[in-house]
Amino acid sequence: MTIISPTRVLPAGTAINPTQSFDARLVVPDDGGLPVYDWAPFDIPGTLAYFSAHEDNRWDGAAGFAALPKANDVGDRVGRVFDPAYGFTAASLSATRRPQGVAGPKLAFDGGAGIKNFQVDDTENLFRSILETGVGTIMLRLELTSDATQVLLDNNRWSAANAGINVRKNANGTFYLYFTRGGVTILSVAATTATLDVADGETSVMLRFDGVNCEFQVGAGTIETHVLANLGASSGAYPLSIGGPQTGTGSPAQMELKDLLITDTDISDEDAALYRAYDLSAAPSTFLRQSATAPWFNYAERVYDFTDVSTMFQSTAGRTTAVSSNSDPVGTVIDTRDAANVLGRDLSASVNGDRPLYQSDGSGLLFDGTDDALNKPGLSTGDRGAAKTIVVLVQNTDATNGSHVLTGGALYWPVTGDTYVGNPGGAAYTLVHPVSGTTPQTLLGSETGHNIVTMREDGDDYAHSARGGGTQNDSAVVESVGSGGFAWSSIGEESIAGWQVDGKIVAVLDFNAYLSQAQIDVVIAGLVAQHGGLSL
Repeated sequence: MTIISPTRVLPAGTAINPTQSFDARLVVPDDGGLPVYDWAPFDIPGTLAYFSAHEDNRWDGAAGFAALPKANDVGDRVGRVFDPAYGFTAASLSATRRPQGVAGPKLAFDGGAGIKNFQVDDTENLFRSILETGVGTIMLRLELTSDATQVLLDNNRWSAANAGINVRKNANGTFYLYFTRGGVTILSVAATTATLDVADGETSVMLRFDGVNCEFQVGAGTIETHVLANLGASSGAYPLSIGGPQTGTGSPAQMELKDLLITDTDISDEDAALYRAYDLSAAPSTFLRQSATAPWFNYAERVYDFTDVSTMFQSTAGRTTAVSSNSDPVGTVIDTRDAANVLGRDLSASVNGDRPLYQSDGSGLLFDGTDDALNKPGLSTGDRGAAKTIVVLVQNTDATNGSHVLTGGALYWPVTGDTYVGNPGGAAYTLVHPVSGTTPQTLLGSETGHNIVTMREDGDDYAHSARGGGTQNDSAVVESVGSGGFAWSSIGEESIAGWQVDGKIVAVLDFNAYLSQAQIDVVIAGLVAQHGGLSL
């Protein structure tokens, strides 16, 4: 089996993104067990994020956090774009800031009529590799619609006091490159030799960092080299802004953007050429892909495994004092793919008394039913609406009520106890509540043991599955979801008194994609195999 790319053939069994330090490693097997995928830019080794104008990734995003419906027609305003590599979300901060989908496909940032830009949550550390070690790559494909000065990318707010990047095009066509790391400047180029104007049409811009220099190139032009300085620990970044300044409204982009690639490697000339030649208009209808290893599909925004001690720490204030022994309190949990602390998705308990306890037998973190909870750092724009699939492996031990596995605002996701008075027909169930339309109450496979519970929504369809004790129950697919979709901010916190998680949670997988029932079954089978001792 092979993967055909525009200029090369990847042999059977080739690991895609083979050098990336914390990805799911999409693998093409010899036995034909997984699909054959066309090459895409996020297959470049070291990819951290890939934002594109691909129609399947585009959502309306006009109503606050809500991202519905799809915005896949020419002329639609686009409020959300999802990244297939690590589930980042590029989101407009208001309806008036949404760029417009145009032919190409591309996104038109018409800043001359008022700033249009995306903010990408959890990207404060996205450029750490560049700022600390001087290694990484940023590539864009775009077409200018104005020759005015304009900010293309920004997360340092044009200040050396902050850590991050600022890439702007000057009115004379040159570029100003300004990279800082919280008090010092590592790169400041007021005017590049290379230029870009409206007359140049669609082209690419590359910034490639090799540990010593930044190589800058526009299209197929000459590569110019700029020396890096003052590399080291960075802090103080802001979320990345695409299409305008991170704060304020000055110098917004006036461009049509095809895509943006960010890596933590200095990519090869061959991969750079593949990226430039990639035909986004001929791309498959979806970038959703199956993986041979957890979390089994891409677009995963968050992946937590509460049996993996390498991802857990006792402190509530960060990654200090590793968890190692049974009943150690757990104050911080990191995404299993984020050992390098780039994704910015650590969970934490609010205070020491809220910490669940590690269980060395693989049964999950023990929540006491009183105050134990792990929280996100904040409810971000990427957490609501649009396509979403969430999978939780849980055991509820509160027979009278049950446990609110995930909560967020007025929405909560209960797993009921076996004697709960509201059980339909007396059988314990799960669902996200409240939702509009027909409620798909889904019976648990095991009323007292561990269950894999899932929910999925895409603005049109909504469904649950529950697997435990060798039994799997799948709800009907119903229409509509709650206001803005399900958004969670806490694992274990009760939304109604008496529903704090009482029991154990083993894993949480959160995808910015709507998985089909067949794809849900792949994830469930993977968790069953991974946690085979839990009678799933």
